[in-house]
Amino acid sequence: MEYNFNEEDVINRMSRYQFSIIHLQDEDLPADFGNYLRQGRFKYIYLYGPHKIVKCKLPLRNHPKKSSKIGSGWKEFYTSHGFHQTIDLVFEVDHMKSNQNVKVLTYCNF
Repeated sequence: MEYNFNEEDVINRMSRYQFSIIHLQDEDLPADFGNYLRQGRFKYIYLYGPHKIVKCKLPLRNHPKKSSKIGSGWKEFYTSHGFHQTIDLVFEVDHMKSNQNVKVLTYCNF
């Protein structure tokens, strides 16, 4: 199979971070994504899905141990997209600027 990339696609791909897959039955975030959010000191993020953008609260904790979770807004996000437990999510952010916009990519497990 042959892949053709134009220069713009390569530049756009290089300016993004993709974080590990999260399973819907477990709302804890991947450690690298939690660290990104913690460094940005975000209180909210905007999840961009295929059908809807949802503002979600981030209850990030550093003490007594680090924890990262998406709070209010998460349920609205995954139910509005019809996600279920067989879907994995990948979070993608632009690492050139620290912002609260997170693109959510989905993968089906069969």
